[in-house]
Amino acid sequence: MIHPATRRTRSRLDALLIATSVILSLTAGCAAGGASDGTATRAKSSQPVAGGSLIFLSQNESNGLDPVRLVAGARSGDSAQAAAIFDVLMYIDPATNEVVPKIAESLTSKDNKIWDLRIREGVTFSDGTPYDAEAVKFNWERIAEPANGAHSAPGMGPVAGLDVVGPLTLRITLKNVYSLFPRLVVRYLPYIGSPTAIKKLGDGFAQAPVGAGPFVVESWVRDSELRLVKNPSYWQRGLPHLDELTIRQVPDDEQRFSAFTSGAAQVADAGTNTRYAARAHDQGFSVLESKTGGGLAILFNTKVPPFDDVEIRRAVAQAIDLEQLHQVVNDGTNAAPKTMFPESSPFHAPDITFPAVDKQAAQEVFDRYAAENGGPVKIELVAATTMATEFEMIQGQLGEFRHIEVKLTIVQNTALVPMVAAGNFQMANYAITGDDFEPTMFAQLHSDGERNHGGLSDAALDRALETGRSTDEPSERVAAYRTAQERIAALVPAIFNQEYRMNYLLQEEVVGMSLLSTGPMWEKVWSRG
Repeated sequence: MIHPATRRTRSRLDALLIATSVILSLTAGCAAGGASDGTATRAKSSQPVAGGSLIFLSQNESNGLDPVRLVAGARSGDSAQAAAIFDVLMYIDPATNEVVPKIAESLTSKDNKIWDLRIREGVTFSDGTPYDAEAVKFNWERIAEPANGAHSAPGMGPVAGLDVVGPLTLRITLKNVYSLFPRLVVRYLPYIGSPTAIKKLGDGFAQAPVGAGPFVVESWVRDSELRLVKNPSYWQRGLPHLDELTIRQVPDDEQRFSAFTSGAAQVADAGTNTRYAARAHDQGFSVLESKTGGGLAILFNTKVPPFDDVEIRRAVAQAIDLEQLHQVVNDGTNAAPKTMFPESSPFHAPDITFPAVDKQAAQEVFDRYAAENGGPVKIELVAATTMATEFEMIQGQLGEFRHIEVKLTIVQNTALVPMVAAGNFQMANYAITGDDFEPTMFAQLHSDGERNHGGLSDAALDRALETGRSTDEPSERVAAYRTAQERIAALVPAIFNQEYRMNYLLQEEVVGMSLLSTGPMWEKVWSRG
């Protein structure tokens, strides 16, 4: 919810933001419809049927089903599991791009610095304990505790203090004015666990979580499957529709696709692999797609040679033929973004583009470097196993140039994240993506950002991002974000090599499925089969 003091200006910005970064569409080879709320539906006149079960194939296993361990608020990561077990405080409606309260009743402020979060009455965790302001405070303080190493810790970075001012009201004092704070809550702080269960179970809570979501854990076999059953005390009366939900871990894309198309599951996470989404569509299945700004990227470590030199960063970007890459690796089903935001975004700047392929210009830079330094440009690429084929092709393209040596290291997905976070890389596959610059890309691109693993530091970019974060005036934010895009194009902190498109594959009997950043609204899903 938007606080009264800024409702007028924010509503104008919301009008600009409609149908931007989070764009959901439904395509099908059989009779299907796409609802405006971002859910896939069939037979709109049909009434939901209670009962039944659903199997969802996930590409990721969770590090632990505890809010301090979850990869929160991302369409990949732990969102599917977390939404089923914990539900969410708030989410972003993809049709309007507005923050919508859920277990939270409201999040309001008069000055954009002191915010009041009010929780709905009558919500309890599945262990019967109250879901109240104290519960939120307890969870958020755990996330803020450095010793816990929470992935969601950036969400608490702007917070100066938390005070319970009523049983259902938490007052949040920020360090600075932040008009878009509700978006930060959605991205990093949506999942709340039972404090009673956390205190009782300690580290064991991550294996036996207790939340207020539509489902509770029946069993969990790591790296295999998570079995969930209907929560009889769920706060939304009459929901969920399903009796059982099973989330199976199938990391390999081909195995997951084969299992889905053979009928072994009703929903599969195709991730960013648009080839599988296209194949599923061609075979008559439905595909639920989410597209955001930014994209999958090859991040430069700007703190270490040779990428502390922007000319070398730009030359490498010019040396890689991304169009050829996608024709070979993705069968032409995806493309590299040319701008930071898509045409549908109010922040789209068609004249501010990423470096285009220019092999002659790149070779000239490599030649000059070798002459000045007495040897070739030496590069080590680091990629997760899921990106191995693409990075092997990038290695081959760069190897065609004189005065450049390229080494490629492939690591497990789980090993790449700590490597990048520790700065132990020169170039690595990464993702710089979001609805706009808030909050994720701010954390990745601001000099003091918690996720600025590439070490980028630029005063003009920082000022632009800070203005966009603090202003309530839409025109000021658009202008600030234009400056930010100009600086990013000039600094080349990364090569944006692929549009960020997340996809779910759906069997015909699945109704009410959604693809939100905080995870599906599992309580609304039902099966006609």
